[in-house]
Amino acid sequence: MLLKKRHLRTALSLLIVHVCLLSVPLLAQVTSGTITGVVQDATGAVIPGVQLTLINQDQGVTARQTVTNESGLYLFPSLPAATYTVTAELPGFKTHKKTDIKLFVNDRLGLPTIVLEVGSQTDSVTVEAATVQLETVSADRSGVITGTQFPDIRI
Repeated sequence: MLLKKRHLRTALSLLIVHVCLLSVPLLAQVTSGTITGVVQDATGAVIPGVQLTLINQDQGVTARQTVTNESGLYLFPSLPAATYTVTAELPGFKTHKKTDIKLFVNDRLGLPTIVLEVGSQTDSVTVEAATVQLETVSADRSGVITGTQFPDIRI
């Protein structure tokens, strides 16, 4: 009887360790992306303190807001995959809007430099993306496999 209890405890302990070790890779899965970039004026000087708003076009809601740092850099981390619009605003400059920014899972997307033109706040510039965006920050790439694509995969 004592021997059966020891085997049962050992088996149970091994099972718990096995389950814990299998769940560790799940922690490393990335399900979000990042958008980053820089804001400059027409002379190429960086502009700190620019208010940036990120709008999720798929849902029609403001996803995030941030301000450029002293180097003119901005970062929108941990974003769900979606199509976004970035708006940059600063008093004394025209509002700049870039639409149709497609972010996929695990993307680290570096946007082209936003150049703010001197003007009043009522003036705005809208840029619509017509080219395919490339991930320039890293070489990682991921996507969603549909049910129709799955049978075509050869391992």
